[in-house]
Amino acid sequence: MLVAFFAVFTAIDFVAFPPSISEVVDGSTGMKRTTRVDGFEISRDEITQRDYQAITGRNPSAHVGPTFPVENVSWFDAIRFANAYSTQQKTELCYDTATGERIRLKCKGYRLPTDAEWLRAFRLREDATNLAAANLGLEQTINPAPFDKLSTRAVDTIPKGVRDLVGNVWEWCEDWFRPISSPWPLDNPRGALRGLTRVIRGGSFLTTRTSWSRSLRSSLEPNTRSAYTGFRLVRGSNQSIPFPPLAFDTVAAPLPKTQQPQQPPEAAPQVVPALHSKPSLTKWLTAMGEPKGISRANPPRVRAIQTFQDPYLDGKIMDYESEPGIWERFAMIDGPRNVGRRPVVIVPYYDVDTPVGMDLGGRGFNLTPSIWFARHAAQMGYIAVAVRWFGESDGERYDEVIANLRKRQPGVSGLGKWVWDSKRLIDYLQTLPNVDKSRIAMVGHSLGGKMTLYAAATDPRIHAAVVSEPGISLKFSNYDDYWYWGGNLAKLPAGSDHHELLGLIAPRAILLIAGEDSDGDKSWPFLESARGLFPRKLDLGWLNHKSGHTPPVEAIGQAMDWLRTKLN
Repeated sequence: MLVAFFAVFTAIDFVAFPPSISEVVDGSTGMKRTTRVDGFEISRDEITQRDYQAITGRNPSAHVGPTFPVENVSWFDAIRFANAYSTQQKTELCYDTATGERIRLKCKGYRLPTDAEWLRAFRLREDATNLAAANLGLEQTINPAPFDKLSTRAVDTIPKGVRDLVGNVWEWCEDWFRPISSPWPLDNPRGALRGLTRVIRGGSFLTTRTSWSRSLRSSLEPNTRSAYTGFRLVRGSNQSIPFPPLAFDTVAAPLPKTQQPQQPPEAAPQVVPALHSKPSLTKWLTAMGEPKGISRANPPRVRAIQTFQDPYLDGKIMDYESEPGIWERFAMIDGPRNVGRRPVVIVPYYDVDTPVGMDLGGRGFNLTPSIWFARHAAQMGYIAVAVRWFGESDGERYDEVIANLRKRQPGVSGLGKWVWDSKRLIDYLQTLPNVDKSRIAMVGHSLGGKMTLYAAATDPRIHAAVVSEPGISLKFSNYDDYWYWGGNLAKLPAGSDHHELLGLIAPRAILLIAGEDSDGDKSWPFLESARGLFPRKLDLGWLNHKSGHTPPVEAIGQAMDWLRTKLN
């Protein structure tokens, strides 16, 4: 709904920042690098609905108020506004709005801030109380708020400085998003030359003060319009300072110390009752919640996004429609060429980049090769499918994603949503002529381990599963967080725990990789509880490398060997 305001337009107020030199660590190489950011001016406030309508003649916002920040604007809407404001101020245009490219680097007009400029303003903002005064929603990690009761607020409620750099709405930046922080170029970093999503910064009124907020940096596709995202403008200045002499100090990361995998404890205390029959699947599905009013009669639609390759593999990134109008992302890599139908190994994780072992433009890429499970599976001759956790797709971050899920499917938990998504992905994979339907496996680490455990327990089409450090008890990890179980956890009867999920997987195969972090010797009683339901002893596997949360390459080599015995 478009809402009109009658107002006399006044020029946007800007705050000047001097040029700066800083030393950063390149996330790609670990090297210390010196970067320079020239002086710039940044708008004191996020662009308001009054300003946006005065320039464009429209107000697309969901939370209405003349001095509230404009939202529901795409990245392209924002750069079109920047050009229009430049015209109104009789200065040069910065953007080719058809391509999104800057017309010239030293543009004199108005534009979006680069990621580096936004961070510079955030670190040196004049108002030291900006962070404390920001409207960041609730204070707790678990967010039980009625999301529909929260809203943006007027931009002028903080007296001075650059306001609302934290909270109110996320803000579009100019850069293509890359998860690895790499200062490219070193002189006025502008990010990657190409990508799939653009950087957003600062958080919204739903963003909680938790460690998960991290750098208040995320990403959205540039055509996305969201009620949680707006923007502000910058204008470059001619102020600069010379580079100091370059220093090329390397940061050496020592290899992790590993131990040989251990055998199951000889005399682990029996604290979990033994299972003598299959637990109730209905109990778990009911507690998690299942999406309503959606049919699985037909496989989901898919759409191609892009292809990628390296000397060892070919791949493609695709989306599948898990719910009407809701698209989830996966990457498929083929590995060595084989004739006939082949096993499929599905690898869920935060984004598809880490399982594939390549920076593909998602929100996260972990440089630890031992958890590049999709690449390992492709190397073994399997079809490997890395799939993104929905918390990284349907919104800015978990707060907004869960708010959208609750509006769309009340009563469905994050894990309930994932179980549905995994079923829909397998519905699609089973239609492919080169997929062996009887040999489908799933492998995951940490969050991916949780996803694998729940998918394997609820879908009998998964023949084998490998879970690394998921927390084999509800008490061993953060299952009560709102993006996993949240309030739905109270719907489980007393005494319910993951030994029942192991029982639901039986007699199919599952391997637990423990590292004495989320899982370890304390996990063995849960496996012992379900062991009687596995006729073949090695179908309930155990590997404790005792090296911490991240598995060493030696442990993953053994795990992939175990998987090969189950799929061949």
